[in-house]
Amino acid sequence: MLAGALLLGLSPSLWAADPLLGDPSLSPTLAALIERQQLNNLANLSQLGQGNLATITQVGQGNLAALAQEGDENSINLTQLGSHNSATIMQFGKQNQAQVSQLGSDNIITLGQWGQSGFAIEQLGSGAEITVLQY
Repeated sequence: MLAGALLLGLSPSLWAADPLLGDPSLSPTLAALIERQQLNNLANLSQLGQGNLATITQVGQGNLAALAQEGDENSINLTQLGSHNSATIMQFGKQNQAQVSQLGSDNIITLGQWGQSGFAIEQLGSGAEITVLQY
């Protein structure tokens, strides 16, 4: 069984450039919460703007996450519990944070951060592969 989610969000800082989206002061910063508990979990998330928060929890056998944020002061919190955990995270901007926990058999993380950003990674299991690129 395949479970998936696709979310796209814009924070109010980007709305100011588009008069069709309305007054940015009337809407909060986007926060995304994805929880998946199936056999083959897929989370695909893109967020644009400033101050966005993404919290993803995947529990199952084949957890896949592809996450991207563009803007400043964004945060990703990813937890994967299961047999096959794989995550690709890309963050563009300043003061972004990524926190990833993978608990399972085969853990793979690819993290790319452009700008002055930070991360914390925890992996427990028989497989552990981490690639971090910071520019």
